Amino acid sequence: MKQDPLAKLRDIHMPEPVSWWPPAPGWWLLLGLILLSVAALFWWLKRRKARQIKPKQFSQREMLKQALGKLERLEERTAADVDTGALATELSTLLRRVAIGLKPDDTSIAGLSGDNWLIWLDAQWDEHAFSSSDGRALLDAPYQRYAQIDMDKLLQLVRRWILAQR
Repeated sequence: MKQDPLAKLRDIHMPEPVSWWPPAPGWWLLLGLILLSVAALFWWLKRRKARQIKPKQFSQREMLKQALGKLERLEERTAADVDTGALATELSTLLRRVAIGLKPDDTSIAGLSGDNWLIWLDAQWDEHAFSSSDGRALLDAPYQRYAQIDMDKLLQLVRRWILAQR
């Protein structure tokens, strides 16, 4: 008898399942790009933070000392400069900067103007020299080129106010 040629064949067998490890080269490349991107992001953030200019924090004592220095420079200009309106504007600006520096949380200071500004200045000490006497020049003088004001009295008033804030 003849043997059946199909008897020697083995049954169909499936190949081994594909393993997840090691990953294909494309996955290694993607992982490298992700790591490189993360490193570049951290480097950029660190560099950006290092370049930011941080404002110098002054104590009240230092700020008042600088304000008095600025006031002295304005007093020196008083003798040479005849534009009393510009000097009154600079005095008002100096007072406002000192006020904002003393009370940085009070957001209403920057918006004060006119009599309200003078009343606020008077409320910071025991005198009423801004709203009732020489300090009223801060309202009108900035709008007049050659205002007829006693600049020495105004400078002394501003000096006394700054010194009273200590």
